[in-house]
Amino acid sequence: MDRPELLNAIRQAQDKHCAELMLCECEITALPPEIGKLRGLTSLGIPINSLTCLPPEIGQLVNLTSLLLMDNKLEHLPDEIGNLTRLKWLNAAGNRLTAVPSVIVQLVHLTRLELGDNLLAALPAEIGNLAQLTILSVRNNRLTTFPLEVHRITSLASLDLDANELTNLPAEIGRLRQLRMLSICSNKIASLPDEIGELRNLKRLRAGHNTLTRLPATVGKLAKLVHLDLQDNRLTALPPEIGKLTSLELLEIHANRLRELPTEIGQLEGITKLDLQDNHLIRLPQELGRLTNLTRLDLSGNRIATLPNGLKRLTKLTALHLGGNELEAVPSVVFKLQGLDLLCVTNNRLRSLPSDLGQLTGLTHLGVSRNRLRALPPEIGELCGLRYLAAAGNRLTGLPMEVGRLVNVTSLSLDGNQLESIPRAVSCLTKLRHLGVGDNLLTNLSSGIAQLPLTSLFLHGNRLTSLPAEISQLESLENIDLSRNAIVAFAPELARLPHLITLKLDANRLTTLPPEVGQLSNLTHLGVGDNFLTELPPEVGQLTDLVSLRLGGNQLKALPPEIGQLTRLKELDLSGNPFTVFPPELERLTSLKVLKVDASQVKNLPRAIRNIANSEERI
Repeated sequence: MDRPELLNAIRQAQDKHCAELMLCECEITALPPEIGKLRGLTSLGIPINSLTCLPPEIGQLVNLTSLLLMDNKLEHLPDEIGNLTRLKWLNAAGNRLTAVPSVIVQLVHLTRLELGDNLLAALPAEIGNLAQLTILSVRNNRLTTFPLEVHRITSLASLDLDANELTNLPAEIGRLRQLRMLSICSNKIASLPDEIGELRNLKRLRAGHNTLTRLPATVGKLAKLVHLDLQDNRLTALPPEIGKLTSLELLEIHANRLRELPTEIGQLEGITKLDLQDNHLIRLPQELGRLTNLTRLDLSGNRIATLPNGLKRLTKLTALHLGGNELEAVPSVVFKLQGLDLLCVTNNRLRSLPSDLGQLTGLTHLGVSRNRLRALPPEIGELCGLRYLAAAGNRLTGLPMEVGRLVNVTSLSLDGNQLESIPRAVSCLTKLRHLGVGDNLLTNLSSGIAQLPLTSLFLHGNRLTSLPAEISQLESLENIDLSRNAIVAFAPELARLPHLITLKLDANRLTTLPPEVGQLSNLTHLGVGDNFLTELPPEVGQLTDLVSLRLGGNQLKALPPEIGQLTRLKELDLSGNPFTVFPPELERLTSLKVLKVDASQVKNLPRAIRNIANSEERI
């Protein structure tokens, strides 16, 4: 919005006696003095523009109750802002403020002050006089010490100090008795003061991503706490007093160093989600079974070898994550959790799955990847609601025919096994959209998969030398990865896949690309690096939607002029080829961000694109 348009908008607002004016995303770089004429305004919003300052006339808008200035480029607020004594809400987040003017003390009716995402290293002492303030956000600034003046604002209900450089909370925090939400995530706080227990109205305490090594016992006094976030700290234990937080519904304590849980955790019967991922837990207390309202339990990334039988009481549990532990068998108690929708036991030491797996008929997601499985049990066929099955990274040589009964499966991951062919049962999965069989021992593809509604097919790292003609029947296919095989010729049938977006043929034995490649008009990513190509067909210029083209590691000496038609190309790899000349048409690739060529060849590039050659930028 240029100045005449802005003046016209102000004039119209004045003529209509508007009480509210919102100028969001209008590319405004400056407010004219005429803004001061809108003295009837009660609400002014100028968010997501490019303002660097406000005119003094802003102080004439004495009836304003809300002023929204977020996401501009303001470096300071004028002293005249102190004239806005009726202001209740001031949002100046997402600017470049380095200080808050002391005149803010005059905004005696302010209830909401948002100053996040600025460059503030301190707050003025006068802020402590804002006696009606209930919401204060100073997140993502440069505060190194807790602003002591804040403890005088006893009306505060919400205080957000996330993403600063605080190293401690002072005892004075305990004076903010009305606080319902305190957020101090992503600082450098090593401990919480005992006075934290004085915040008896607190419902949410977010202290994740700090360096906490212990919790004070006084945390047990926070009887109204609903959400406790302690993730990514250095806690080695929880105090027994945590059991007194009987209102707690969500406890986030993943990425710590917990070796055990106190038995008192069983008193948190209101918890619905418990995240204990990435700790050092070896065992769990039986009392965990008392958390009968749990719907999600994440124990992944620990050292657990078994589960207590008491967990059978968790009848509301729908998601159980046990990945990355030391399980040699799936604990029998798991099969008593009939409400499970998701079961993940990836990255353990499982050699087999028991027939009891068939009892979990409510499962829609089953993850058993990265174990030592040589087979799946026939009873897996009982899981007729299954939609996602991941069994990658095992030692499977086949699948039981009963897998064919899983007619609702849309995603099947079998990468990294020992399959010599795609199991026949796969052809029965009539809703399958994603099939991963990369890094196996396949020498050919069965024609049965041609009838499936696949959108993604991953065949990388096998022993394929060719593709069957039936592959052209996969009309819904959008992504196919054939890299790291032994394919000697580009299958013309690939050119008949009208919706193909990504085609990876890197590290094969291709010597040519046929003209038909130009028919893949929707292709955005084409990888044919590390082959034996000596030339590209002119038809490659028809792939005008290409964003990424990998040609590195071939025998190309030249490129066709038609390469210049790929004006959407952002990444082009030409390295490892014996180029002697480059076509001037490369200069037309104005969207190019990443260009890889051999260092000795940069001088042969058209001058306009030399500066991006071998840059570190990635898309």
